[in-house]
Amino acid sequence: MFMYKFSRVSDSEFSAFNNFIGDFPHGNFRQTTHWGEIKKASGWNYACYALKYNDAFVATALILIRNIIKLPFSLLYCCRGPVVDWSNSDHVAALFDGLKDVVMQHNGLCLRFDPEPASIFTGVEECLFNHGVVKLPDRVTTWNRALYSTRVLLNESEDQLFKNMRRTHRQNINKSIKSGVSVGTDASPGDKDIFFNLICGLELRRNSLIHSKDYYDSIYNNTVGQSRGFFLKAIYNDEVISGLVVTMVGNRAWALYLANDYNYRKIMPNKLLLWKAIKIAREHGCKFVDFGSTQGTDSFDPKADSLDNLKSAYRPTIVNYPGYYDLVSRFYHGFRLAEQRLLPFALSNYFKLQRFSGLLKREQD
Repeated sequence: MFMYKFSRVSDSEFSAFNNFIGDFPHGNFRQTTHWGEIKKASGWNYACYALKYNDAFVATALILIRNIIKLPFSLLYCCRGPVVDWSNSDHVAALFDGLKDVVMQHNGLCLRFDPEPASIFTGVEECLFNHGVVKLPDRVTTWNRALYSTRVLLNESEDQLFKNMRRTHRQNINKSIKSGVSVGTDASPGDKDIFFNLICGLELRRNSLIHSKDYYDSIYNNTVGQSRGFFLKAIYNDEVISGLVVTMVGNRAWALYLANDYNYRKIMPNKLLLWKAIKIAREHGCKFVDFGSTQGTDSFDPKADSLDNLKSAYRPTIVNYPGYYDLVSRFYHGFRLAEQRLLPFALSNYFKLQRFSGLLKREQD
C-alpha cells in the first residue's frame, strides 16, 4: 500500500536528505544540513523534516529554530524552502499537514518560508492558504533573507561568458592578472585563519555585525572542509590578499563570502576571484553560480548599491522570490505586531551589543 509519512530526519539520514536537495531542480544550499550547521554557530538550532511516499523522499524542509529569550516561544524559518514539487498538490498538502504539527511541537509563533521560484508556484497559493498559510505584504524584513538573488547562468562557452561582461570589468580582470595576482585553489592548513582575518577586516570597514571565529570556521568546515566547495585565494607577492568561499549543491554553485585586504583593492582581486568562481563552477557542470543579494534591500539596484554594481558587471540573471509566507499559530497576530514595532529596535540593540562584545573579544585574543 502506498502512503505518505512525514517525520523528522535522523542524523543517519542526513546524507540522503542532502542528496535529495542536490538532485532536485530547485534545491537550494540553504536547505541543506550544511547551512543548518553554519547557522548553529550563530545561535540558531535546526531540524530536518522529510515527507516520504512509499519510503522515498518526495519533499524536505530544513527549519531554523530560535528560542525567544524568557518566553516559551520560538521563531521558525525555512529559508529558500521547502523543497517540493509544487505542481503535485497531494505532496504539497501532505507536507503542510506535517509542518503544522512542527509549528505546534516547537511552540512556534509561525513558520516563515520564502521558496525558490517555480513557474507553478503561484498556482498553488490557494492550496497553501487553505492550510493556514498567509502571504506577507512586506518585501523586506529584519530577520529573513532578501527576496532576490543574482545568478550568472553558465549555458555559454567560457569565452562568451567573458565577452558578456562589462568592458571595463574585463579590463580590470586583465589588469589584476598583469599586476601579478594569481588565484590559488588548493587547500592549506592556514586557510581558515586567512579567511577569518580577511572577513574581520571587511566587518570593521563596513561597521557590520561581528561574528565569532567559530562561526567562520563553521562556514569553512561545512563547505570547503568537506570537499563540497573551494576557498579561492587571490595571491600577490606570496600573500593572500582576497578570499572567496564557493560551495556546490548538485549542479548549482553559490559564492558565499568574499573579502579582501583593503590595501590591495586597486589591483582588483575580488573581480578576478568572482571570474574564477564562474570558470570553476562551469568546469564542474553547474548551470549557474549564485552571487547572492544585499540584505535589507527589496530589489537589485546596481546604481545605489556598490555590491550590486560589482555583480552587475557579470551580467547576471535576477531571481525574484515569490514572497514571504507564514504558516501561522494562534499567537500569530501578536507576533506580527511585535515584529513590525518592536523587533527592529530589539535587533538594533542586539547588533550593537554583539558588535561591541565581538570587538572586545578580538582585542583580548
